[in-house]
This record gives sequence, structure tokens and C-alpha cells, in this order.
Amino acid sequence: MEKIYSKIDPKILLHIIKKAEDIKEERQELSETNDPLQGLIYNVPKGKNFQAHYHNPIERTTFTTQEAFIVIKGKLILTVLDTDHSEVCKRELNPGDCAIFKAGGHSFEVKEDTIFYELKPGPYLGREKDKTYIE
Repeated sequence: MEKIYSKIDPKILLHIIKKAEDIKEERQELSETNDPLQGLIYNVPKGKNFQAHYHNPIERTTFTTQEAFIVIKGKLILTVLDTDHSEVCKRELNPGDCAIFKAGGHSFEVKEDTIFYELKPGPYLGREKDKTYIE
């Protein structure tokens, strides 16, 4: 796992990038308990079962959007932007990689035909309300 921190405020974790093949623990948390987007990664042996369950309705309020991208096929070059929009670094994302965005901004360059999941809290109110584009 690689944690990328802001150069503006080193206390703010910008992004976590996860390489699936590096997972050795059975269950590893990828988020802080108060993050709006909760992420975990599991490495479980054959035959392990999870007890049937459902999640209780809990009212949650957040004023930020955190999101995760999971690459299924292809290759992306991720540019990580700090809270002042300056570039922090670039990272290559390949199949099995997951990036969790906690703050700051980002852009992607698609290097191959790519399929990836994007996960974030809702509701989604459209691009106009959801995003601010950086020139």
C-alpha cells in the first residue's frame, strides 16, 4: 500500500493506492473510521464463509466526496493533485489496483482500452453540481 500525503497540509492523507498482490492480511482497512467512503480489502482462503447479514439504516451526513477507482482491465496514468491544485505525483494503475481519493484532485490518462469501477457516496446530482474542473 502506498499513502500519498498533501504537500500543503501533511496531516491530510490524499490517496491510498492498493496493489492486490501485496495483500497478506486477511482483512485490512483502507479508510479512517470517520471517512465518508469506507474501504477494506480482504485476502481470504478458500472455504471461508461470511455470515448472512444486512446493514442497519443509519443517517449519515457528509460535506465532501471521496471516491475509489478499481482497474479491471487496461492501464491508467493517475495524476494526483494537491489541495491547491498543484501536481503531487503520477502513478500507473493496472488491473487489480485500487485508488481511494480522500482529498485534493486528480486526472487520468488512458494508456490502453480500460475498464474500471468508480465508487463514491450518493446521491449524484449531475456533473454541474458534482465537479469543479481545473484548467
